[in-house]
Amino acid sequence: MYYIKKIFLTGSGVETSGVDLTPGLNIIYGPSETGKSYITKCIKFMYGKKDSEIDDTFGFDTIHMILDVDGKPLTLVRRLDEEKITVSGNVNGIDNGDYSLSSGKKRIGDLWLTLMGIDEPTQIIKKNDFTPERLNFSSLWHMFLVDEDTISKTESILMPSQYPKWPKTKAAILYLMLGDNFLKDQDPKEKNKAKERRKAVESFINTRISTLVTKKQTLKDSYKGLTMDELQRKIGDVLKEIDSAERQMNAAIVKSRELATEIVDIDEQLAESRALRNRYKALRSQYRSDIRRLTFIAEGDIEGEKIKKPVNCPYCGSGVDAAKRKSYVEPAKAEVEKLVPKISDLQDAQDELAAAIKGLEARRSEAVTEKDALDQQIKSQMRPRISALQDHLLEYKLAVEYSKEEQVLSDMEQDMKEELKKFEAEDGLELKFDVDAHYTDEIMQRWDTIIDSIFRECRYDRYDISVFSKATFDVSVNGHAKKTFGEGYRAFVNVIMILALQEYLEKYGKYKSDIIVLDSPILTLKERVSVKASEGMQASLFKYLIAHQEKRQTIVVENDPPKIDYTGVNMIHFTQEDDGKSRFGLLKGVK
Repeated sequence: MYYIKKIFLTGSGVETSGVDLTPGLNIIYGPSETGKSYITKCIKFMYGKKDSEIDDTFGFDTIHMILDVDGKPLTLVRRLDEEKITVSGNVNGIDNGDYSLSSGKKRIGDLWLTLMGIDEPTQIIKKNDFTPERLNFSSLWHMFLVDEDTISKTESILMPSQYPKWPKTKAAILYLMLGDNFLKDQDPKEKNKAKERRKAVESFINTRISTLVTKKQTLKDSYKGLTMDELQRKIGDVLKEIDSAERQMNAAIVKSRELATEIVDIDEQLAESRALRNRYKALRSQYRSDIRRLTFIAEGDIEGEKIKKPVNCPYCGSGVDAAKRKSYVEPAKAEVEKLVPKISDLQDAQDELAAAIKGLEARRSEAVTEKDALDQQIKSQMRPRISALQDHLLEYKLAVEYSKEEQVLSDMEQDMKEELKKFEAEDGLELKFDVDAHYTDEIMQRWDTIIDSIFRECRYDRYDISVFSKATFDVSVNGHAKKTFGEGYRAFVNVIMILALQEYLEKYGKYKSDIIVLDSPILTLKERVSVKASEGMQASLFKYLIAHQEKRQTIVVENDPPKIDYTGVNMIHFTQEDDGKSRFGLLKGVK
């Protein structure tokens, strides 16, 4: 394995400035204008870029890069105003001395190819007519180093901007994958397939996939993306809640009915008690009338005794015998004595009856209040709760149906994808050498699996399916071409494509780069970006880089990386603060 151990700049009258890097993930971060991207520019310059992008007015005139190659140091030195790169070290297969950019026996591109394992100069197919060309590192390094100017590229990030160079670049990638340049035993045949037919069919299939994705997403939104097991559990939980709520309501109804029966019984008792009270009242009144009558008789009798009786007849004058008359006083007195206790007993009975009536009325009031409260609870709480639970049950049952329908759509989606792959495999362009045809079903299936896995691991928003097209050498997501995305999402997709190719080469390829450089992969704090990848996507991308850092050296330049755990990551922070504690920027003395 090889990796960049150190990059630094020197010059007359300036303090040596640079960074120490490690295997695995290195993140250089901080505000703009701190020189972070100079690190990317330095690496490009040492890869063989002709012109320097470093501002020489700061006094720095030479870039130094120290590589670790299987534990041995290899030093590369290049002045900003020169095209030669001086190499020194003790690494097997790499000569010391001056290397040119594109000519002579020692080319800097060949050194980098040697580090990748490509020891001998190799020819690849340049054009569709099998014209060969020497494999140059300049045809490859844009796949392993992406700067901030190309990170959000609309076209394929794996292909050069000049379309005529695409066949050569595709052939170069195939060589990295297979170690085959397809120049031996070739028997090219003319193919006469219509480009428009392919374009029309691809457009139709992608439209169908987009429609299916939209429909699936609508269904997922209907049941919040729950699995079938989760839906069944929720249905069971709701059924239990309904059963509990119905038992509670039934108990309340039974209690209400018992209270209603009790109220009816109390009303009957009250009616009887009130009737008896009226009878007692009438009887007592009768007794009092009898006492008054007897008293009147007795008083009349007593007063009658006081009247003087005549001794002679007023008519004849003869003497009149005194008549013997019966007295009513004693009988009346005896009768009154009988009535008085009865009146007292009636009063006691009336008092007891009044107390009983008061108690019955109080209990009736309590029972009515309790029954009304239960009836109100049944009406305003229990019945609505059961109704709401039944609605939830219906929703979850519908969700089960939606989930089944979503699975059917997923199967249709896969069929569409397979049909698209089959069409691409069968329907080639009018080429003598069809480089796309050599991207076999096995290669594409492996590549698609890796791309899909990274999209899911990086939690791309509302991700459902991706399709890699040989024609555009790019990926469509959920049936939509990358060019329709905002700048932040394009950058995110481009990074995934770089990582997917790297992972393919690491897992299945013949040759690979051990160094990946990503400048501004999430485009944070860049005002010109109107649509950025979501925070969840950004965090998941960096978690992916951390999880896979042992496979390669990854150098990330970013303004403001997501707030996650960076344990084990080489974090280099430029603060743009002159506090004597932190590092202001890359170039010491430059502010």
